Amino acid sequence: MGIPKEQLFQDVDVFATENQLTDIIPLLRKGALVAQNPLGYDTIEELDESDRAVLREERTHRWRHPRILYFTIILNSIAAAIQGWDQTGSNGANLTFDIALNIPEEGPVCEAAGTCTKNQWIVGFINSCPYIAIAFL
Repeated sequence: MGIPKEQLFQDVDVFATENQLTDIIPLLRKGALVAQNPLGYDTIEELDESDRAVLREERTHRWRHPRILYFTIILNSIAAAIQGWDQTGSNGANLTFDIALNIPEEGPVCEAAGTCTKNQWIVGFINSCPYIAIAFL
C-alpha cells in the first residue's frame, strides 16, 4: 500500500518478465492496482466497467459459485469420510476377513490350492472398493 503507480507497474513488469508472463502484463497491472486498494476499485481509472462489474459482483454475491464446485466439495467430503472409515474400521478387519471369507493370502491352505497370489489380488480389490466406488461417482 502506498507504492507509487509508476513503481508498482515497474515491479509488475519485472515480475512478468522473470516469470514469462509478459503476454498478460495489462491484467497483472490491473490486479496489482486492485490488490493495493481493494475497496477503491471504482476509483481505479485503468479498470473498465466490465472489470468493475466483476469486482462488484464478487463483493455483493460472495457465495455465487458454479454448482459443480459445491458438488465437488461434497464428493470430496464423502471420499474423506470413506477414507477415514476405511483406515480406522477396516484396518482391524484386514487381520481376519480374508480367512472368514475363505480367501487366505498366505499359509498352507492357499499354498496347497495354488491361489495365494490370486487371493492377494482379491483382498487388494476388496480394500480398494471404497475408493473405486467414489471414483465412479
